[in-house]
Amino acid sequence: MGFVKSLIWILIISLILSGCDDREEYELVLDNPFDPDNPQTSGDPFQLSVQTEGRKSILKWNVPEIDFEKYIIYRQEDDVSLIQLSVVPKTSTQYVDDTIEGGHSYIYRISAARSVGTSEEEQSAMSPVKNTTQIYLNALPTVKIESLQTANNSVAVTWTGIDNDGTVAGYTYRLDSGEWASFTAKTKYDFPDLTAGKHVLEIKAKDDAGEIGPTTTQTFKLILQPSNIIWDKDGAEMALIPKGRFEMGDITWNDSQPVHPVELDTFYMDIHEVTVGQFKQFVEESGYDYNAFRDKSLPPDEGDQVWQDEIVKLSPTDEHPMVQVNWDDATAYAKWAGKRLPTEAEWEYAARGGLVGKRYPWGNVITHDNANYEGTGGKDQWSNTTAPVGSFKPNGYGLFDMSGNAYEWCADWHNSTYYSNSPLRNPTGARRGDLGSPRDGARENRVVRGGSFGSNAIFLSVAKRRGGYGGWGFLYGFRCVIDVDASGKPKLLPAEKRWNAN
Repeated sequence: MGFVKSLIWILIISLILSGCDDREEYELVLDNPFDPDNPQTSGDPFQLSVQTEGRKSILKWNVPEIDFEKYIIYRQEDDVSLIQLSVVPKTSTQYVDDTIEGGHSYIYRISAARSVGTSEEEQSAMSPVKNTTQIYLNALPTVKIESLQTANNSVAVTWTGIDNDGTVAGYTYRLDSGEWASFTAKTKYDFPDLTAGKHVLEIKAKDDAGEIGPTTTQTFKLILQPSNIIWDKDGAEMALIPKGRFEMGDITWNDSQPVHPVELDTFYMDIHEVTVGQFKQFVEESGYDYNAFRDKSLPPDEGDQVWQDEIVKLSPTDEHPMVQVNWDDATAYAKWAGKRLPTEAEWEYAARGGLVGKRYPWGNVITHDNANYEGTGGKDQWSNTTAPVGSFKPNGYGLFDMSGNAYEWCADWHNSTYYSNSPLRNPTGARRGDLGSPRDGARENRVVRGGSFGSNAIFLSVAKRRGGYGGWGFLYGFRCVIDVDASGKPKLLPAEKRWNAN
């Protein structure tokens, strides 16, 4: 009975051990390169050769006249240790390695072997490598996408090509599985007239040897903004400013603190400051009594010419921004046009143009290529006058001259402590404004923003606030906004709030 128990335990242990490792082990009987100490060999019995075809290594060999069962194929990549790549049947005389990559050297070795069971014993040691069959696979050229910028219905892509063992001769690309473009040396392409939604861009490079590299794929989503509108009343072009949330204010100035979150609904805004020509139209059609520099001792036509002559000194054509207007003038124009002045929060949000934490509508650095402000240089050729509207690049929302050219009136009272109590959604400003200087009559101030052609660069910051007492300022202009209804269409100012000459 004891013998039976012992036998059972032996069987159990054997089964356990056999289940621990079922790897097939081999005894090497012949290596390549040959073992000089093996009397069976007098040279390379395999005659191993390696050729490349595309991105594959094709190994071919002869069958040795020895007793064996299978082949073991080994590979060394660059300076890494030799590893077992595959085990193939005795009947094989060819093996294809399709796992190689460009820019690497490879060493191959083949051994003949026979099975020695499934024990945990170590394989017989291979003979030292004396000779090798080696290849070097050229690196394929690759593409790195540097930037992808979407506009309303287009995308601009720039890229660079990389070839570690030669030069890039050209590129081919396609969008959304369309036709591949012919090879070209250009590294930038604009894809126009795209639809909203997901798009897939593919780019490949070709090197000077004619080899084509792998496909670089970039997926992007295009969100189309509604087209700008032209407002019939004054002919102004207006851009849709999408609803959103931003951090309003700046720690640089006391009255711009604290920095606080603001959420705004969608609205339209004039892309340009109201021009001299538009303001003339307003005065002529409405009969508005514009008082700046008007000589009332003269007949009306002559008196009007006086103020026009004064404005010409700063804004010489109808395409320049209207200046020399007070807050009441700006408000009257907005009512006549069926619009309103922007709130201070709307103005700053729109001026930022979608950028986060930047000082100016375009970034953190200002030059005279960006705006018309104190001094001249670059695109800024205007020393003591405004520039025609649209003389500089727009911001991310398509708005021009949000910094420089002319200060712009906002609807709000200027209150230095208002930011501490500003509501989160659609703030409309304080109930009262800070008092101005005694020379200005100590009147309550309204907000002006953006700086002017005569301002130092610091006043052009999108977060910089300034109080205007509401009287004429030779640097003051404005632009207007329109609310949007539930369907996304511009909403007319209520009739009771529009301009009434009576």
